[in-house]
Amino acid sequence: MATASVELEAQMASVNAANNDERHFLERHFQSSNEKGSTCVEDIQLGEVNTAVIANEMRGEEANAPERIIDLVADPETVEANRKLLGALGICVVIILVQAAFNFMLYMRRPDAIVIDRTAGGDRVVVMNNRKYGATDNVRFKPDEPSVGDKKYLATRFLELYYANNPDIRDRQLNEAIGLMIAARGREFFEYLRRNRILESEATESWQATWTPQQTWIDEADPFTVHVIGTQVLTRIVEQRAVDETRQLNITVKLSRDELGRAERNGRTGYQVTWFGWEELNAPAPPTPSQGQAGMSRAGTSGESSGG
Repeated sequence: MATASVELEAQMASVNAANNDERHFLERHFQSSNEKGSTCVEDIQLGEVNTAVIANEMRGEEANAPERIIDLVADPETVEANRKLLGALGICVVIILVQAAFNFMLYMRRPDAIVIDRTAGGDRVVVMNNRKYGATDNVRFKPDEPSVGDKKYLATRFLELYYANNPDIRDRQLNEAIGLMIAARGREFFEYLRRNRILESEATESWQATWTPQQTWIDEADPFTVHVIGTQVLTRIVEQRAVDETRQLNITVKLSRDELGRAERNGRTGYQVTWFGWEELNAPAPPTPSQGQAGMSRAGTSGESSGG
């Protein structure tokens, strides 16, 4: 009994000793942890204080420091290269402008004339680059201007359009003939044809005619008056029969200078028709038995003076 009590006391003593050791370990561990935590807090606070002190010192230095002046200096070699490039660019621009002006001048200038006289003895240059190298018997060089030849051509062309009836293109012939006249005279001439029913007769009887000029000359008293003697051979269909008639006419054509010079409306002659009148030089030849006795009126075969 006594032995059991001793053993029980020994066990209790060992348990208490173990508990005391554990308590002492925990106390030492907790104390060590508190010491370390306080040290970290102190270090953090000390770091914040040092940062604030450093920031204040830097602001103070910046406030006390003088203002900085930045002076930009370019590379001298770069400046020289840019100057040379700008100079070369300016020279190129000047060359381009001069070339453009020269090309425009060549475009606006009249082309140079080259006249070559081709003969059996060989070719001979008369004019080259607007420079005369001598005259020949076959070529004469002078400024272009309306001449006597243009007057004769215009009168002959106008009479051919009016008297050489072609039923296939008659409308075109009359339009071109009226176009060669002064506008006011052309309208009067058209009214004359319509009023005398000449256009209707030409279409109804299917007029076909040929015109052959025989003589053309300029009036000595009036250089703008052209006289033409020609023959008209007219074929008409009358009562289902073909009737041929030949008339010789002496025609006077009055011209005037066109203010536009040589133009399409005057056939590149420089003149316009003012009026024209005619007279018959011989009576019509008597028709053959196959042609019948149909006659031709004066108004139908002629171009009465459009100017009255």
